[in-house]
Amino acid sequence: MASRKISDLVEELQQNADQVLIYCDQRGVDILIYCTYRSPQEQARLYRQSRTGAQIRKKVDSLRNRGFAELAEILVQIGPQEGKLGAHVTFAGPGESWHNFRRAFDAVPLVGGKAMWEKSIPIGRYTVQQSEIPVWNGQEIGQNSRNFPMPSWPRVEIL
Repeated sequence: MASRKISDLVEELQQNADQVLIYCDQRGVDILIYCTYRSPQEQARLYRQSRTGAQIRKKVDSLRNRGFAELAEILVQIGPQEGKLGAHVTFAGPGESWHNFRRAFDAVPLVGGKAMWEKSIPIGRYTVQQSEIPVWNGQEIGQNSRNFPMPSWPRVEIL
């Protein structure tokens, strides 16, 4: 299971996660940081859950060809995972996510305790846009990230 602990992030990103929480709190937005560190094994589980055997073999070959035989073996050893084919939750295999290096976190606003995955969320008399969450020097957020082609609520990476 991936970590939610801010303390599992590199120090610089811990400070930025705290800033995101403060920023949102000042605007009356509850926010859940739901993923910080993710092991290569957990990354492999997420990667495998929506892919065919041929897609897995292609990623294994890619990892091996780039000199990452240990990561390829993790992807093989994890075995089949439940999930809807094509409904990818990640494009990164083991060792390819900044989460594996404690250099990324994902967050989602909560309204009435329920996660709100939309890019624009009405909260009280305010509407919070994903783009309003501060972006810090040397970091990227959400769909602006080169490394994360899927739209998401605040995802911050140190590059």
